[in-house]
Amino acid sequence: MTRALRRRAALFALAAGLWLGCPVALAPEDATEARRAIVAWLECEECWGGELGAVAALGDDAVPLLAATLDAGLSPASRAKLEAQLGAYYDQAEKRGAAALRWSRKDFVAHHLATRDAGYRSRAAEALGRIGGRDAESALRDALAKPQRPSVEQSIREALARL
Repeated sequence: MTRALRRRAALFALAAGLWLGCPVALAPEDATEARRAIVAWLECEECWGGELGAVAALGDDAVPLLAATLDAGLSPASRAKLEAQLGAYYDQAEKRGAAALRWSRKDFVAHHLATRDAGYRSRAAEALGRIGGRDAESALRDALAKPQRPSVEQSIREALARL
């Protein structure tokens, strides 16, 4: 098996494992750098460090993980971690008597989870549009065929227009 094929298989396994919240045993040379680049892009706030360019440079090797993110959003493990963080933040604000708490805890957490999930999906779409190719286009078209939040649908349409 060639190094490129081994790396692509490793990234596909990583995508499946991340989404399912399962640990995936991968050879570090096959996926670590690619995973770091993709996570940096999905999570950057200012994004001035060339994060999108680093993901685009991975080319087809990044497509499986980006397609999985576009399709499913946050992984169950990431979702659970963020949910706990948001709940703790809400609880601290409530203890301080924050007058700005307009929502119930459940609504606050749900809103911010949905916003982060949409951000991940939109960034995945943008990266797929930058990478291009048959697999990236297929992932974008598949996602567009499903109901999406308007901001995510717009990102998908913009990515497809780039191709």
